[in-house]
Amino acid sequence: MTHNQHHRRNINRRYGSGATPVGDAQHPYVYFIAFHAMRDGGAFFGNGEFGLTCELTSMDQVLEVEESLRAQGYTHAKILGFSLLRTVTVPRSREQR
Repeated sequence: MTHNQHHRRNINRRYGSGATPVGDAQHPYVYFIAFHAMRDGGAFFGNGEFGLTCELTSMDQVLEVEESLRAQGYTHAKILGFSLLRTVTVPRSREQR
């Protein structure tokens, strides 16, 4: 499995009030992402927090996130903007220190 395939399969998405935190050891980079898409016969704008496996540093990675949105039913998804909100750090065990 290539890095890109791994990234595409490991998007962790949550919308709403943020009561359940996004981001974990497998998805440590938490982004706010705004997008436009088609769903249920209509166009809409959406946004939310997305936990990703790596930092977004290239257009190819942005396109992979768009592909992931499309795979979740958001036809013609296009990312309008994104911002890194936080990174999740996992405490190391005593043996790793």
